[in-house]
Amino acid sequence: MSGTDTRDIELTDDDVLHAVGKSWWVVLIVGLLSAGLGVLCLVWPGQTIVVVAVLFGVYLIVSGIVQLVQGFNKDNSTSERVLAIIVGVISIVLGILCFRGGIANGVYILSLFIGFSFLFRGIWQLVGGLQGKGMQGRGLLILSGVLGIIAGIIVLTVPLDSLVVLVWITGIWLVIMGIIEIIYSFKIKSATGN
Repeated sequence: MSGTDTRDIELTDDDVLHAVGKSWWVVLIVGLLSAGLGVLCLVWPGQTIVVVAVLFGVYLIVSGIVQLVQGFNKDNSTSERVLAIIVGVISIVLGILCFRGGIANGVYILSLFIGFSFLFRGIWQLVGGLQGKGMQGRGLLILSGVLGIIAGIIVLTVPLDSLVVLVWITGIWLVIMGIIEIIYSFKIKSATGN
C-alpha cells in the first residue's frame, strides 16, 4: 500500500473550476491553432494534401518497421508474427512508393488508403449491423456502414477530387472547432475571475 491516503482529499466544483481557470489560455492557444490550421486547409488545399501525403509516407515506413519488429516478437503466435511481417513489408513498400515517382504517387496511395479504409470499415459495420438483431443502435450501425461503403466507392472512383473535398471539410471543421475553443477559453476565464 502506498503512503498517500487520498480518502481525506475532497475537491469541490469550485476547486476544479479554479484549477481549470488558471489554464484558460491553453484552451485559447489550441483554439487559435485549430482555426489557423483550418484556414490553411481552406486556402491551400493542394499543398495541404501534399504535406499529408508526405507525412503519410513517413508514417507507412515507420509503422512498417514497427510491424516488422513485432513479427520477430516470440511472445506472439506464429500466425500473428507472419501477419505482422506481411503488413510491415507492405507498409514499407507503400511508404517507399509514396516518395518514388514524385509526390503524385504519395497522394494517390493516400487516396487509395482512405478509400479502402472507408469501404472495408463500411462493409464491417454493415455486416455487424445486419447480424446484430436486437442490438441497440443497430440502425445507426447499418446506416454508417452504407455511408462508409458509398464514401469508399466515391473516393476510389475520383481520388484526387475526393481528397480536396476531405481537406475542405477538415478545414471547415477545424475553423469551427477553433472558434468554439476560443469562445470557451474566454468563458472559462470569466467564470473563474481570471
